[in-house]
Amino acid sequence: MFIESLKVSYPSEGWSLEETKFDRFNLLVGASGVGKTRILEAIEFLSNLATHSTIGAEYPSDIIEWEMSIRTSEDGIFTWEGKAEIEEYEERGSRERKFLARFDFERISKSGNQIATRKMEEVEFGVFQLPKMNENLSIIRLFEREVEVGELSDALKNTYAFSEMDIDKAFLNDLKEIDEWKSLTVEGIRNSDANLGLRLAWLRNHNEGGMIFNRIKEQFVEIFPFVDDLLEGVDSPSTNPRFIWSIFEPELNASTGIELSRVSSGMKKVLALLAQIELCPDRSLILVDEFENSLGTNCIDLVADVIQNANRGLQFIITSHHPYIINKIGFKHWKIVTRKGGVVSTHPASEFGLGRSRHENFSQLVQLEAFQTGMMPE
Repeated sequence: MFIESLKVSYPSEGWSLEETKFDRFNLLVGASGVGKTRILEAIEFLSNLATHSTIGAEYPSDIIEWEMSIRTSEDGIFTWEGKAEIEEYEERGSRERKFLARFDFERISKSGNQIATRKMEEVEFGVFQLPKMNENLSIIRLFEREVEVGELSDALKNTYAFSEMDIDKAFLNDLKEIDEWKSLTVEGIRNSDANLGLRLAWLRNHNEGGMIFNRIKEQFVEIFPFVDDLLEGVDSPSTNPRFIWSIFEPELNASTGIELSRVSSGMKKVLALLAQIELCPDRSLILVDEFENSLGTNCIDLVADVIQNANRGLQFIITSHHPYIINKIGFKHWKIVTRKGGVVSTHPASEFGLGRSRHENFSQLVQLEAFQTGMMPE
């Protein structure tokens, strides 16, 4: 998915994001508390809202209004806009809190031509007025089997919010699907719902995918030169078998390697990022909040290069406070985030006259009132 622009409002909280235009690579910078993380959360939430029937306990607001422009191909630009209210419901036999959206308004259009619309209980698809439909499902979900809407639905599903909390789970998998790679293409591996670690194993054991796995390993070893190999294995095969990954360091003389659960959070994060870049479907969107977390200075430089040079039509939206990262990434990718009351705005570096040299750009950036305080000068 390639987000061209986004506009979001949470009326019950008095928070809104003015229309923001995105490029292939985007670095959100600005003072703490201006709303950088919330922009990423809004994108992730809207992607889930479009394609899922239920909502997790973490949701941004009781009411959300939005307008999102999404490019799915060279000639495919969709606009999805709407308003929804989030409501809690009880599921028999479950103690987990569950939430549903009630869609009051939606519209999907492609290149200015309306495809589907919903106004309360009235739903139209093309020229057809339809009977009452499930108000808890988006019209993207309702019509996902229609070719054009399916194209939009598939794009929204390819949104990946990188969460450090899920890294350990990503590399610890059941073995029930271990042989499935034999019948999969590389594209099938990338589109699989299996965990990252299992898909990485499929890739390593796949004729075509082996080359991609080696690229991941070479990048990892370049960042951590004391590592010689990435190993896959099975833990407790006779009782509750689990698939695990380990790193092999020759100087430690450990033939079985060191399990990822025992290495630094920085090493796990780097491997997860490198693997996610190669294992997500083409034209995916990857969201990374506070890119620098857990990464040492030996990692930041090379990992930043990898994500900036990623191909296959991937789009990145990341946030960072780290001066080294901001200085490393070209000013053309900066989006300076500011806030006035509850209204959040983003600004290209050129709006502040930045652009002469990388060193001068960063020096000028950190002196800007908008960067230091999160507020635009009057």
